[in-house]
Amino acid sequence: AYKALVVYTGRQNADLIQAAVSQHTVTAVQEAAAATADLVAQYRTQGMDAAGVLAAFQGGEAAASMRDETETPLSDAQLSAVADMVLLPQRRLTRTELVTVIGQQVAAGAANEQAIIQAIGSPIGFGSQTGNVRGVMAGARAMNLSPDDLARLAMLVRDGLREAAGDDLISRGYHPEQVHEFVGDIAALPGTIVVPQTTVVPSQQKDPK
Repeated sequence: AYKALVVYTGRQNADLIQAAVSQHTVTAVQEAAAATADLVAQYRTQGMDAAGVLAAFQGGEAAASMRDETETPLSDAQLSAVADMVLLPQRRLTRTELVTVIGQQVAAGAANEQAIIQAIGSPIGFGSQTGNVRGVMAGARAMNLSPDDLARLAMLVRDGLREAAGDDLISRGYHPEQVHEFVGDIAALPGTIVVPQTTVVPSQQKDPK
């Protein structure tokens, strides 16, 4: 069960849920999950879409509502972890959107892919795509490419113009081997990536409970 939680909700959420079970019993966690599902059903009845439901949890409104209606012993961070388990929220990013975020984070001085993960609001990493994400980061940094540059290159790759993307960079004086590897990393990213999201707000992310 723990391994499944790690895969679908991230290690931090899995640790929070495991801690909640240890501290407050599995029944308390099950009750919190049921309360979460009930609250989501209420939101849906009110006409709230998936983005609105996620925003309600991220903004703390949902946790406050649950505390008003139930006497859960779980901490706010533990409640958010349970909500992630119940909702399994997701968003879809195109390759162009992802490399634009990568470019923005590189420009901001990001040292590794953790900044990208945080920027897109995901509780888990990139898995088998981690090497490609790092490659795009390294190439963008080495060639001093802007987010707009990366977006344009990704669109060329999307349109089947991978060679044109490489020629553009080579014409700027970059080594063909470096360019080939960099464009290959962009092309290796999925055209659309499904990114898990989290209801945990930044202030909760270091909650030890």
